[in-house]
Amino acid sequence: SSGINAEYGGWFQHNTISYNTNQNNTMFSKLLKEHQAKQSVIREENERLRKVAVNSVPPVTSGLVDSVNGGVAAVFANQRKLEAEARNLQQVSKKEDNVFFFIRFFLLFKMQHMNNGNYH
Repeated sequence: SSGINAEYGGWFQHNTISYNTNQNNTMFSKLLKEHQAKQSVIREENERLRKVAVNSVPPVTSGLVDSVNGGVAAVFANQRKLEAEARNLQQVSKKEDNVFFFIRFFLLFKMQHMNNGNYH
């Protein structure tokens, strides 16, 4: 084959290299187009998923806010109940203090009268 190539002034070798280069360019071009097409599909899918994610944020946020607000409302309701119970206990305590005061006063009064000879 090298004899024929030399005989025709290197025409076969030159055209074989050109053919291989053209074939390589065609293969590279085909691979590049396939890669670009795959990248385009991936970009479109990523954009679709991004839109889905962005659209799902408000309902999730709303649910979280509702959940937190419900918890906060429950805490405030419990706090109001505790404060009302504390006020009731203070009132009961004052009443009991008053009762004990009068009992003590009555007992001291009775004891003084008993010591003075008044047994009635």
